[in-house]
Amino acid sequence: MKQIIFILFTCMVLIGCTLPANNSGTGSASDALVATNVAGTQTALGAGTPQDTPILVQNTQDPDTLLPHALYYLSSADGENFQVWVLSRDGTTTSRVTAETGSVDEFAVSQADGRIAYITNNQLHVLNSTGEQHEILVDGSEANTETDEYFFTQKISGLSWSPDGSTLAYGRNGLHLYHFDTRQDEHILPNDLEDRGEGMLFPEAIYSPYQWSPDGSQLLLNIGYYEAGTLGLYTPGNPEVLKLGEGIVCCQPTWSPDSRSIVIASPYLGMVDSGLWRIDTTTGIETELIPTTSQDDTLNFAGWPVVLENGDIRYFYTNTPSFPSGEVPLLLVNSASDGVSSRTILRPDHWLNYEVLWAEDGSLAAAVQPVTGEPAGWPRTGPIVVIPPSEEPVIPLGINGYQLQWGP
Repeated sequence: MKQIIFILFTCMVLIGCTLPANNSGTGSASDALVATNVAGTQTALGAGTPQDTPILVQNTQDPDTLLPHALYYLSSADGENFQVWVLSRDGTTTSRVTAETGSVDEFAVSQADGRIAYITNNQLHVLNSTGEQHEILVDGSEANTETDEYFFTQKISGLSWSPDGSTLAYGRNGLHLYHFDTRQDEHILPNDLEDRGEGMLFPEAIYSPYQWSPDGSQLLLNIGYYEAGTLGLYTPGNPEVLKLGEGIVCCQPTWSPDSRSIVIASPYLGMVDSGLWRIDTTTGIETELIPTTSQDDTLNFAGWPVVLENGDIRYFYTNTPSFPSGEVPLLLVNSASDGVSSRTILRPDHWLNYEVLWAEDGSLAAAVQPVTGEPAGWPRTGPIVVIPPSEEPVIPLGINGYQLQWGP
């Protein structure tokens, strides 16, 4: 993935390299574009004609069987501010978890015990699974938000629990690890900043956590530069960060179950390349699985992958004969570990997703959908649906939100 300049620095730092080709985000594309995209993919995969829109049905599943875990998300369902909500496994019962006066910006759920860390008003809070025990780990609420110093050294962003729940990674002037057994807040990796005087700071490298590996041995990082960004790996006890791939690494990474590799997909093309890659987590060596441009000069787009226990990759994909004018509708496919062999279409419909959260075993995906006819704002919130990796109907959950996460 070659280095491409002119990427907005703040976007790279705040949303982890998730950059759409444009911000039209209407949830629909022209009929001609949809037909072209779908036809290209169908020809490449040798499948039949897909449907233009998903089939939606009401949730008729038995209680406690629809979702693999409770689903947490941010929503403004009861007011102007976004709070953490949870949807139970039955896919019907919702409840609000937080009740802050301002919006919750980010949150993370511990898979070990259900504790919830969240950021609001530049404070880092932690709740236990029942909401009965609450504490503020870091209080940056008094910082002046109008300065470079706030953005690069005071602002709290990025949260990730270690798999065993003992450590919370967060970003504030670089990478911190908060160890709950010792109550120690360890500032592991400070941001690399150049002080140009008169309150002006120039970022050489900005670090924030993305996600721990399944075995807890490594932490995937977002690394932001002034006009670009990439991903890196931090290994506890090793002061050196392993930068992944070549140039910009974007946009949707996922760990393999054995923690030995990361598969990265990009459904966007313009400021970044589109395609699918695998990166070895020991060496950082990148292997291109699906190139941006095929040998016949058609373009490939891949998004929201999950790596299964048998090594298969399940992801959204399409192939187009020309550069699209907006975001590209994708088909849900399954392939062997090389991303290409035995690739089959799992569903006949195509998708424009804001966000996808896979069940660990790939048995379903929860997705945030754009609202047709409405321009995309920030945050990119919308209706949440359950997508089976089969021709079974899609189930709308009747809720709107974003930042989807499973509970333990």
